[in-house]
Amino acid sequence: MAARREGWTRILERAEASGLSIRQFCARHDVEEGQFYYWRKRLELEAAERQLPASAEPGFVLVQQAHPEAEAPVLELIVERGWRLRIPPGVEPAALRVVLAELARQQA
Repeated sequence: MAARREGWTRILERAEASGLSIRQFCARHDVEEGQFYYWRKRLELEAAERQLPASAEPGFVLVQQAHPEAEAPVLELIVERGWRLRIPPGVEPAALRVVLAELARQQA
């Protein structure tokens, strides 16, 4: 995986330096345009993850309501990328499973 990441890093650097549009660069260098965008986004996200403060550790946090008359507390899930998922009481289990499966896929 590291070799693939390094290869795409070089491709993205060459594309930036080429002065060509992404479409032109991909056509000239036999690079799949969809893969180009995928890897550009993935590497940007990885770079952003490295910038996260230590306080953004993945885990669960019980969020207390600010007002005593408010409903039950909310479960908050913070994943590696710093994304926060607030899960309200009564959420449909099937919907939550879909969201958690997608988060797991994004983390892989």
